[in-house]
Amino acid sequence: MKPSHLLTATVLLGCVSLASAATAEISLDLYLGASFTGDSELDGNVGGMPAAARPVSWDDSIEAGIRAGYWLDGGWNWLGVALDASYYRPDPSDAVMGLGSLHMIPISPLLMVRMPLFVSERYANGRIQPYLAAGPGFVTSLATSSGTSRREAGFDFGIDARLGLTAVVRPRFGVFLEYRYTDVVVNNRDTLGAKIKTTLESDHLNAGVRLLF
Repeated sequence: MKPSHLLTATVLLGCVSLASAATAEISLDLYLGASFTGDSELDGNVGGMPAAARPVSWDDSIEAGIRAGYWLDGGWNWLGVALDASYYRPDPSDAVMGLGSLHMIPISPLLMVRMPLFVSERYANGRIQPYLAAGPGFVTSLATSSGTSRREAGFDFGIDARLGLTAVVRPRFGVFLEYRYTDVVVNNRDTLGAKIKTTLESDHLNAGVRLLF
């Protein structure tokens, strides 16, 4: 089984298990930050003929996202699931094979674990919460041809992993900092007659607010 398929199966199994348990806490996260995509190679074909792979550098991008989370009660309050949706735009620094811009919209189901620290009667889940999250990324991407208004939409699959720290300022409000890693294969985009394929590996740094219910 491929690692990405194993990760998907693990997250889905976690979601099913948690769905049958009582939910202690619901969280809603809003975040904003920056995305940094590493250099890659753009493969493809032009007019049905294979084209030589071309190196491409990607611009840094602003990132924005929203996430809903569900956390268990009692001795299981360290375990939860979440659904995350975000947007970032790693445009190529120079037009390659007709590609002008690339808009990425990942939707990621995540299995999450946290470490409740400084627990008290008022803050049963801790005031400081380091956390980890991982899951598959189901990505809608929109490619725009260089110098034209032509666009091609597609659906891609990848991996999404997070490492963060939440500080609960009030019983119903917190702030967090988060590092995120994504790996997405962007495949079969038709820009000016060129079919393109590449793998995007990105580091993301985000800050946000958390509402607790």
